[in-house]
Amino acid sequence: MRSRTTQQSNRVTDSRDRAPAGYEALHFPGTAGRVVLPPDPALRQALAACLSGWVPKSTRLRGLPASPLAAVAPATRPGRYHLQSRYVEEASEDLPLASTVCALIADLSQNWAETARGTVGLHGGAVAVGGQLLLITGPARAGKSTLVTRLAAAPGVTFFCDDVLPVNTGGEGIALGIAPRLRLPAPPSLAALAHAAIITADDHYGYIRPPLQAPHGSRLPVAAILLLDRREGAAAQLHRLDPAEAVATLLRQSITGFASAEAAFARARALTRDRPCLRLVCSDLDEAAELILRSFTETGLVTAPLPPLPALPRDTGPQTPPAPAGRVFSRAPLTRLRRHGASAWLWQPGEAMLWELNPVAHAVWLMLDLPGSATDFAAALAPHFPDIPETTLTADIARLLADLQESGLISAAC
Repeated sequence: MRSRTTQQSNRVTDSRDRAPAGYEALHFPGTAGRVVLPPDPALRQALAACLSGWVPKSTRLRGLPASPLAAVAPATRPGRYHLQSRYVEEASEDLPLASTVCALIADLSQNWAETARGTVGLHGGAVAVGGQLLLITGPARAGKSTLVTRLAAAPGVTFFCDDVLPVNTGGEGIALGIAPRLRLPAPPSLAALAHAAIITADDHYGYIRPPLQAPHGSRLPVAAILLLDRREGAAAQLHRLDPAEAVATLLRQSITGFASAEAAFARARALTRDRPCLRLVCSDLDEAAELILRSFTETGLVTAPLPPLPALPRDTGPQTPPAPAGRVFSRAPLTRLRRHGASAWLWQPGEAMLWELNPVAHAVWLMLDLPGSATDFAAALAPHFPDIPETTLTADIARLLADLQESGLISAAC
């Protein structure tokens, strides 16, 4: 079995009673748990620069805290780190600085949203345009972060978030004061901003300072919900979103748990009932940003009639062909299983939540602790699904493995 750890001397969360010299524990207001950091000014400064309005309390460690929210220790290579999270089963090894900051911010965001009473954490971005808070959500890798950052670069637009927006029972979005993160290289429309306002970056991602940012704790009622729908060759256009689909979208995008299915449905319905819910169909994100800026003013959404949604297939691009049934795959080095309430997601430092796992996909991921193929996994799962032919199960798993490989979450074994 693959080793899941490096040398224990590099870990903060080992069995020693005393913390290594110079380590500190940060408690961020509104979170339940502490973040343990080594005596590394670059890491401390980069994390602080990405957080606006957070005032953590620092404590020098004499002993290791019980169940920290996250703990960081230096790796062997300079500027690289090991990180253990409460939400991730396996430690993340040898992360660069920007990815380490990203992982810590993911833990802070999730824990704050879970700890705040009556607050739902929604996966999406938000900006205030003309004083109106717009929640922009949609599928993974649709371009939400890029669109939100593009909007935040426009004069007078205030950046709220590009990953998690907590929403309270009154329908107010709450800014967590986290800087936007861009996939690098930045698109041409954001290249100048990214170059001038970079906080920290690695080979894939960079945090930047937007011109206007709502600090931690800022609140504004959600004025509209936009579902980003990227379609090849489609001109940017707003369409009314079916109420049932609006509710389903928010349920899928929630990262916090509910007491019951009825409570989850009631909360999503209340949030979608009293405000416009729109589908933003587009191909080009710059064109989409210009449309949003034209459509929202200080008095709300421009009231021109919205056209009906064109009868286009939802998936216009080519489908990923299934992997050969006998091809052996293993997990990509940094892919982790991250838990959000009762759900499980595949995640990599630097990414938003990418893959929500259904029971079969979750079982396949657990079996990928050792390399295997669709044939191997189907044979192991067949006794648990007696009503599904093993050939069908093999074909479904082969498609799953192909999609996971396409997203960089697994790789073909050598």
